[in-house]
Amino acid sequence: MKNMRYVIIFLLVTITGVCQDNERILSEDSLQTFSYDDLSKKFDKKLDKDNTLARVYAVAYLNKGKADKNLKETAVGYSLVSYTYNDLMFRSIYLDSAISISKKIKHKQYPALFYINKGGAYEEKGKFKQALDNYLIAIKWTKKVKNQHLEFVTKHNIGFLKRSLGKYDEAKALFRSCLLYDSAKEIMSAKDSLSYLITLSELVHTFRLNKQIDSAIISNNEGLVSAKNKDIFYLFKLNESILDYYKGNYKKVIKGSDILLEKSLILNEKYFIKTIDLANLYLYRGKSFESLNNQEASIECYKKIDSLLQLSNYMIPETRIIYKSLIDYYNLKGENTQQLFYINKLLKSDSILDNNYKYLNEKLIIDYDTPELLSKKEKLIESLKTNRTNLFTGIVVLISILIICSGFLILFYKRQKIYQERFEQLTTDNEVVLQSANMGKESVVERSDTIEVPKKVIQTILEKLEDFEKKQGFLKSNMSVSTLANITNTNSKYLSKVINKYKGKSFSYYINDLRIEFVVEKLKNDSKYRAYTIKALASESGFNTTEAFSKSFYKKTGIHPSFFIKQLKKIRDR
Repeated sequence: MKNMRYVIIFLLVTITGVCQDNERILSEDSLQTFSYDDLSKKFDKKLDKDNTLARVYAVAYLNKGKADKNLKETAVGYSLVSYTYNDLMFRSIYLDSAISISKKIKHKQYPALFYINKGGAYEEKGKFKQALDNYLIAIKWTKKVKNQHLEFVTKHNIGFLKRSLGKYDEAKALFRSCLLYDSAKEIMSAKDSLSYLITLSELVHTFRLNKQIDSAIISNNEGLVSAKNKDIFYLFKLNESILDYYKGNYKKVIKGSDILLEKSLILNEKYFIKTIDLANLYLYRGKSFESLNNQEASIECYKKIDSLLQLSNYMIPETRIIYKSLIDYYNLKGENTQQLFYINKLLKSDSILDNNYKYLNEKLIIDYDTPELLSKKEKLIESLKTNRTNLFTGIVVLISILIICSGFLILFYKRQKIYQERFEQLTTDNEVVLQSANMGKESVVERSDTIEVPKKVIQTILEKLEDFEKKQGFLKSNMSVSTLANITNTNSKYLSKVINKYKGKSFSYYINDLRIEFVVEKLKNDSKYRAYTIKALASESGFNTTEAFSKSFYKKTGIHPSFFIKQLKKIRDR
């Protein structure tokens, strides 16, 4: 599949073959004598070089499969035809046909391979939801037929997708599992080695995006050594050039990118995804020029990135900053038309990123948010209209802005009022809903039969839980239901049933609520805790991550911990 590293390298379905440079006009009759293998080789030879001719061979393969009533080869034929289309609709139609037919046969590769290809086609166009849907179906099929190789192919692709969505830890785990799978083989073939190196490069890229630069450098150095004298070596040189930026070696970045742009990205482009790799190379080349105060050269790099991105809706979060630089550049030059042009591009980029990277949207929009951009856009449009803009239009625009701003202010104050009310409820009550310890003990006899747990066991568990709460055992991190079951001298099943019935909540909510109640009390009564960071509060109360703490705090209290602390300081630290 064109420019699809994660499909080409892992599946390694490239079929080498020799065909004449000067081919005569082909007819259906002239292809009837060709074998499936001959047609495959000729198709592969022409794919991406002459898609029209490649399609002739693919269609001939498909027709041969139909004529032979060979379901497997017919399905492969549909798949080959799909490769010759760049249009997602046509590609999907032919892959759906391949999937439908291959479901009628028992095969170790199909239809899993076709679902992988379909997911790759969606991912290439930036449609991550549909890509993931197909990868998940592929995973089910690989497990059904016990095809471990394709299972890891799919895991690699899902890792690539998770990284695109900013789920770096999950992506790293998947890439590492793929590396382990390849390296665990007793004998690594050339194909296994190649797939290992591709995954290693993806792991380097993931480390870099996750700001783990030292890990990225170490892994990339491993790749440079292992890939020496191989075409894929230049993929690690690309990573090396980008990583030089983080070392402050800006001149080295520029020199390295000159070599890559001149040679490797052209000679070995089958190992590169043009949109992503070239855009990243130009990005760090441009940022290096910018660090060396060569603004004109950096702007040229950013314009090239923009040209690459316009070829596809596959917007890259990292490259969003180029539009900010272009807008600022033309603002300083006083070229309002160009400034407006790139503001529109930034708005379009944000729209695509919001759809494709919804999990990352808050992190992506740093310097500009949509209201600010729309406001600036309106001002520029007004300035370009010059004398044709009349007072009435200005008043209408002003009123519209005032109405919008008023709406935001009303929403803001309403939210603040709700938060304040919740805060007052928390600070006026002497206890923070600490009812769980005594809840339901008086009705053990009447209710024990409903959960099929012996009455004495229930009574013992509730007493143990009361002791657990008094001793604040819930403050220990990584507290699991099995750990607490050991503490209460029972099994996990009984413990879960008792907590669900007599505490009125699941185990995780039970533990998290106790932790939040602890934190709230400490914040209310101990000024030392009000000086803690959110991260420190999370750790102090047994949470492993700040995010988990903040979410639990909001679910329990209806306000964010930062707001609660801020309001407490206003009242109690005067």
